[in-house]
Amino acid sequence: MSRAGIARGLALVLAASVIVSAPGAEADSVCANKAPTTLSFKRKVGKRHGRLSWHAQRGARGRFRVFRDGAVVGQTLGRSLRVAVTPGRSYVFSVRPVSASGSVSECAGELRRAVGWYAPSRVRHVSVRRVHKLRATLSWSRVRRGDGRLAGYRVYRDGQVYRQTRRRSIRVAVSPGMHRFVVLAADTRGRMGLPSRTVRVRVRHSAPGVPRGMSVGSVTDTSVELGWGPSRRRSSPIVGYRIFRDGQPVRQVRGHAATMITLAPATGYRFTVAAVDRWGYIGPAVATQITTAMPPPTQGSLHAFLLATTDESFADLRRHYRQIGMLYPTYFQCRRSDAAILGAEDPLVTRWAQMRKILVMPRFDCQSATTLTKILRDPAVREATLTGLVARVQQYGYDGLNLDFEAGNPDDRPALTSFVAELAVRLHALGKKLTVEVSAKFGPTTTGRSGFYNYQALGIHADWVFVMAWGWHWTTSLPGSPDEIANVIKVADYTATMPNKGKYVLGSPLYAQDWPAGGGPLHPSTPVEYGELMEIAARYGGTPRLDATTNTWTFKYVDASGVPHEVWYGDATTIATRINIAKQRGLGLGFWRLGREDQRIWDNPLVAPGALWP
Repeated sequence: MSRAGIARGLALVLAASVIVSAPGAEADSVCANKAPTTLSFKRKVGKRHGRLSWHAQRGARGRFRVFRDGAVVGQTLGRSLRVAVTPGRSYVFSVRPVSASGSVSECAGELRRAVGWYAPSRVRHVSVRRVHKLRATLSWSRVRRGDGRLAGYRVYRDGQVYRQTRRRSIRVAVSPGMHRFVVLAADTRGRMGLPSRTVRVRVRHSAPGVPRGMSVGSVTDTSVELGWGPSRRRSSPIVGYRIFRDGQPVRQVRGHAATMITLAPATGYRFTVAAVDRWGYIGPAVATQITTAMPPPTQGSLHAFLLATTDESFADLRRHYRQIGMLYPTYFQCRRSDAAILGAEDPLVTRWAQMRKILVMPRFDCQSATTLTKILRDPAVREATLTGLVARVQQYGYDGLNLDFEAGNPDDRPALTSFVAELAVRLHALGKKLTVEVSAKFGPTTTGRSGFYNYQALGIHADWVFVMAWGWHWTTSLPGSPDEIANVIKVADYTATMPNKGKYVLGSPLYAQDWPAGGGPLHPSTPVEYGELMEIAARYGGTPRLDATTNTWTFKYVDASGVPHEVWYGDATTIATRINIAKQRGLGLGFWRLGREDQRIWDNPLVAPGALWP
């Protein structure tokens, strides 16, 4: 939408006010440090929902319950929530903290907001295609609809309504002399967008000539350079050259060259260029056909997980994709009640990666012992899961599948191995691959959390076995290194004894853990990205130190509420140690997960594009 269109939409929105409320004067002072503040609501054009955001008081932990006009609409651990709305109505939104025990605070942040109605965008690129026998043909570009359905385009001739049409061109009657035309988009509610620029039609007007020649310069995977010769002036001075992509106007320039960007890789396009004169007349066009190049393929062999729910993961992939060979986007998970497969494909991530020759193997995550027993032992559920997973691989054109079964019962160890074997057979028959996650262990134990996995047997059937070399400190444990180096070495040494050890991937975590108040079940840790962690250290004066025993960084700080915190994390130097361990033992290398990790990790020569790994 144009700036004027945005201003028109905003004119319908009443001023918003944020109020911290709690019953009683005494509660006001209590809530001053507890209630969410700075509530805001943003909605995109055409959406029947928007995102309510707020700031939590420093040191706030736990969930927030969101109300719309006094009714609960959701609860979240985050600082924002999608809320359904009806454009044209006013609402009162409020947010209340929820304690760990589930009690809802009386302290609330409140926002009163009128949700305005967006009209269609301004009609652009109105031009005169032809004038013949006192009839002129006007055409224009497609508009972006607002909140309502587009009813059509209303054409004004000399200040009066001439006709409304659903098409993007119209034949209008003209008489000798000068006429002025304006076009506006209208929706089914009668809301009108901003008027187009005025186009003048002068009868017996001659349009500019055809541009002389068309040349194509550099062609990349996302851009093409176009050039052309000048057109001959006819009845009116030439003001520019309009460029069409596959018949749709995209730009108008004054010169005789332009670079077209944001194109799709390996895609054919037809570009045409025509001169436009001062009165809006377009002359005949010159055309060329091009096909964009393929993007540079990956030269990497790293295994990397991507969170499909955050743009940071995808942005990190785009920065470092040439170092990644196998991508595990977190698309699917089991439903604990009945083991049904939930989740959704993200075609942008999938196609973007595959275009660059990265193997896309979505993660199927299930971490409930009861549900896993049902999947592995119940014949009907087992078959439904196998069939459903293979069907999704076929439906979306994946290169394979990543199986992440955790917290399984050691008694289900043989059933897991046979499930992996059967899934591998079905996938291999289709030319697809399989990766299986396993918990870390130091030897062939058959008990405890890692007793669920038979490393050697799984490696016979799966194409890769991803060993999660972390977990010695976890969310509800006491603070400490999640991947202390002595344990990583023991896991790597044991894994390297496997036949075909090149199938085994030593995984390393890229995130930090922040434990408040000494940690433990009552004070669980929060996973923190490296970029955010450095901001915390700077804000509260934390002094990082390298713990030599665990080869992990750590620091302590006290937050604004007086709560002590202890943080453990890895950076490029400590991750480099884990990379060397995997390399020296002939194992593959994997990361959990792409995001805001220490970007210096990617400068390590061992993970550079073209670096050789199993």
